[in-house]
Amino acid sequence: MNVLTYRDADSLEKVYTENFQQCGAGLWGGTQGCAEQRRKYMLRRAGRWIVTAVLCLGALTPLTAQITRIDFQTEQRQLLESSQDQQNRDIQQALQQKAERRKLLEASIFELNTLEVKVDPETYIVGPGDMFAVQVLASQTVYLENSVNPEGYLDLPGMGTVFVDGLILNEAREKIRSAAKAVFNQARITVTLTSTRSFMVFLSGEVEFPGAVAVKAGERVVDVLLRVGGIRGLGKLHEVKILRSEGGESREIILDAYAYMQKGDLSQNPVLQAADVIQVPRAQIPDEAVTLQGAAAVSGLFPLRPGETLTALLARIPDFAEKVNIDFVTVNRVDEGVETNLRVDVSGRNRDIQRSDLELRAGDIINLAFLPEIYVYGQVTFPGNYPYVAGYRTIDYLGLAGGNTPEGSMKAYIMRGGESISDLDVTLQRGDIIVVPRSWSNIMIGDLSALTLISTFVSTILSIILITQ
Repeated sequence: MNVLTYRDADSLEKVYTENFQQCGAGLWGGTQGCAEQRRKYMLRRAGRWIVTAVLCLGALTPLTAQITRIDFQTEQRQLLESSQDQQNRDIQQALQQKAERRKLLEASIFELNTLEVKVDPETYIVGPGDMFAVQVLASQTVYLENSVNPEGYLDLPGMGTVFVDGLILNEAREKIRSAAKAVFNQARITVTLTSTRSFMVFLSGEVEFPGAVAVKAGERVVDVLLRVGGIRGLGKLHEVKILRSEGGESREIILDAYAYMQKGDLSQNPVLQAADVIQVPRAQIPDEAVTLQGAAAVSGLFPLRPGETLTALLARIPDFAEKVNIDFVTVNRVDEGVETNLRVDVSGRNRDIQRSDLELRAGDIINLAFLPEIYVYGQVTFPGNYPYVAGYRTIDYLGLAGGNTPEGSMKAYIMRGGESISDLDVTLQRGDIIVVPRSWSNIMIGDLSALTLISTFVSTILSIILITQ
């Protein structure tokens, strides 16, 4: 008897045909032998189809992954283009806003009368353009209003002309009242400064909009600098210069604007006079600047005041403490070619750091660490970092993260300092990590579940066994 096997045949069909003919001829031990051969044949054929299916699936998986990757890349490209378009729109909007601010600044030359400035009658100096009102209460009421002319005189019809240029406001009032008293001896006379004059001053140096700008009499240096757009990053507000001409002689006044902005020292924010020149010098790099980076709301180069400490610098940085961990500040310094990292605890709460302040040097790099936040990871809709809010519980942060996904477990846990905490009612601390794992049902019957992996593994082993028999 010549039994044809799979390895001897060109195809399974040939095996089936020839062996079936021999079985029909009564070979292989009769009906039982034929049944045995038919079973082996069917198992081998099934094994072949399983192997073919596994191979096809293996071939399609990279193709599917490639298609998914292409879709992902397309989506990323669209997002990038959308982001670039948004960035371009933001730039255009910023330029437009800057142009509008410039137009408003130019318009202020003609519309400055809308600006109200509080004046001190003990210090305000009267000059051409100031408007006075004189009210006389007698048998008949007389009301006069006029401005000081360019020669410094105030013309009061029926009362005469009074020279008031250069006088203190209280002195000018008394002089005007005396002129009115000479005509209305028994009357009650009121003299009021109804409007202050406007004049031009000039801005130069590290200001956003250098050039001439109209100001109201009584306005002060810092107020004008802020009104017209502020200063640039390296402008030295601690060395603002005022160039002023008095009596035909030029005088230079140096101001520390920070003394006014931080302590309210009005002597460092004087009232401007006509034709004053305000100069904001630029800090020299690296001899007069330090670098601020990390969690600062505004990072980059900052001018350094002589002898300034870290705490003094941080005090004049806008909104620096919003997200900054002041318990741990690092100052990187290069001294004679040797780089050192100095740790400073500005708050005084960190027992591991003895230094609570540090005198800065030009070239120092100050690294500000972010305040620890609450981290939500795992099977949530929007995983990521969330600001710490005192009193918020785990359920609150899960709500901020959009809640659990369908694959997420209802039993979350908290990671704190390498320790796992299952009690979700515990008070949260900065730096806590909330983890939502996959549910057991999803692990067992999900898209990439344990049952799927086991069945695939078993099918592959059976196919190998069938082929090798």
